[in-house]
Amino acid sequence: MRKLLIALLATVMALPALRALGPAPTLDELGIKAERYFAQKEWASAAAMYSLMIDRRPDSAALYGRAVTAAAMRGIESEQLTLLHQALTSHVPIDSLFAAVQQSSFSLGQSSLLEHFLILSAKAEPWMSRKIDASLLDYYTFRRDGAAMIEYAEKLLKGLPDSEQFGLRLAQGYFIEGRDAEAVATWQSVLEHHPESLEALLYLGEMSRRTGDTAAARSYFTRANNIQPSPRLAAYLAAGQ
Repeated sequence: MRKLLIALLATVMALPALRALGPAPTLDELGIKAERYFAQKEWASAAAMYSLMIDRRPDSAALYGRAVTAAAMRGIESEQLTLLHQALTSHVPIDSLFAAVQQSSFSLGQSSLLEHFLILSAKAEPWMSRKIDASLLDYYTFRRDGAAMIEYAEKLLKGLPDSEQFGLRLAQGYFIEGRDAEAVATWQSVLEHHPESLEALLYLGEMSRRTGDTAAARSYFTRANNIQPSPRLAAYLAAGQ
């Protein structure tokens, strides 16, 4: 009985202090503070706010994107990996997570943060390597890094040799690197499996036009115009060039 009275007395004495703390901040209030810290580049404070928000919304890809970026700006890989595992445990779609990191890091003009996070994630979770390789291919395509596009497109094509998407990225990589003959051969290979690949037809038509092969250019452009009519293509074909 004595212990019960002592515990009750301690609770009553603590009530004024608890009231002074006020109600817990709402998610919106935390969000306002987090975004202010993020804008001011106060990364540790921003990370703390996003951590509190993630505790309440563990399924929010956008919050993880902000938190990963704040951790990356401080160079803390362990924190990025903790957030990755927390997101996966909370069933956040991995594509959504990577897209959120991309949006958040690109908003700062720090696109390399996404590349680093993707590579870090691949090392930590090898079972996701193919998904991450595809995301890296998209990233290098955005950066127009021809050599990296070739590397990752070739890796992905080993598992899916007839992929139109990966074949087109491989051809683009060759083209960016000035390897025109290999680019043309790859676009032609894409067309063998995907006869209505508009991108391949347009590139092949343009390459043929540049090399003076008018007949081939007209053939490719005619096929492209039949798939998706274009005033520019129509004008070219009507001019009999």
